This record gives sequence, C-alpha cells and structure tokens, in this order.
Amino acid sequence: MTAQPTKNKGPLAGYRVLELGSTVAGPFCGRLFADFGAEVIKVEAADGDPVRSMGKRYRNKSLWAASIFRNKSLIGVDLRKPQGQELVKTIDDIITRWTLKHTCAEAEKKLHAAEVPAARIYTMADIFADPHYAARGMLAKVADDDLGTVTMPDVVPKLSMTPGAIRHSGHRVGQDTRKVLTELTGLSAAKIDQLESEHVITCDTTADAASGVEASEAS
Repeated sequence: MTAQPTKNKGPLAGYRVLELGSTVAGPFCGRLFADFGAEVIKVEAADGDPVRSMGKRYRNKSLWAASIFRNKSLIGVDLRKPQGQELVKTIDDIITRWTLKHTCAEAEKKLHAAEVPAARIYTMADIFADPHYAARGMLAKVADDDLGTVTMPDVVPKLSMTPGAIRHSGHRVGQDTRKVLTELTGLSAAKIDQLESEHVITCDTTADAASGVEASEAS
C-alpha cells in the first residue's frame, strides 16, 4: 500500500521551523514538527547530513534519510562561509518575526486542543521553579569535592523496587586511578608511581594527597 499525499495539514499548519540539527536527534524532532503540519526548513551542507551515510541504501539513496527528512524543505548551505551564515541568519530572522505573532500560551493551547502532547522548551529557571519537578524529586543536591554542593538531574527512570542512586558527583580526571589499580590489579604504589612518571597513567594529585593523609592517620 502506498501512502498518498493528504490535504489534512495537521495541527501545526501555519508554523515554520528552521532545522539546524544534524544526524539523528535534531532531524527526528524536526520530522515530528513536519509530520503534524509545520513547514520545516532543514539546512545541510553540500555533502549532506551525516545521517545520509547511515543504514541501508537503495539506488544510491539512504533509506534512513528518505524517512527522517520526509515532509521537509531541504536547502544546501555552506555555513563555513560568511555568506552562508548570513543567508541562514536572514531566514532565521524572518521565521522569528513570523513566530512572534503566536505566544507560547497560544501555541500550547492549539496543540492541546488537537490532543498533541506538547510542552514549552524550559529554561533552567523554569525547571527550578516548576512544582512538578520538585514533586517528582527530579533535582538532586549532591556534594562535590570542588563545588561544595551542585544541583543535578536525579536518576531516571525511578524504579520502585530497585531504584538507582547518585553515589557521588563526577570526579576529576584520574581521581580514582590509584585506588582502582591498587584494588583491582594489585599494583604496588611504586609501580603506579613509575607508570605515572612515564605518562602511561594519570593520577589526580589532590586525590593522592588525600589518600596519603588518610593512610598516615590510620597508622
């Protein structure tokens, strides 16, 4: 069965979107807009979006590209050249002026009326102020060796019987090198020092100093 063009323009008809993303995530989101009626203008380089090199090909065309670029207007622009940058900026300015005719609340109202799941793109301030984020416990305050305390997204998904947990924030480069090599491989401190001096491994000096203090206190 071959899908035929439909006259139903969809709930996003009348909206324009400039797609500058590449590969998978950006083009996929752009396709969602296009599928529901928005006019999506995708910008790609002359050699094409990287997604065109992915997956199976037929008659020298990427089947993945045929799908993810559907319903869009594709324009080839070299963004490495000032003239190309200026051209895309002009298009963006036109779309921005046009979009300002519709408030965020109006867009949400239209989408919800058409039963399209949608939410505005939040700023960080919006996220911190949203009571739903707080009720879901989505923002976790975590101790950090360098920052003191840092707020970060909590673990998702939230499992009732076997929940995940944040055990510590992201460490510095090489912060755990000495500990892992000592406990896992049994390397001596002298051998680890040698490997570090030969630039085979990297050890965080702050962590090494802390380990030395702990060792001296234990003794």
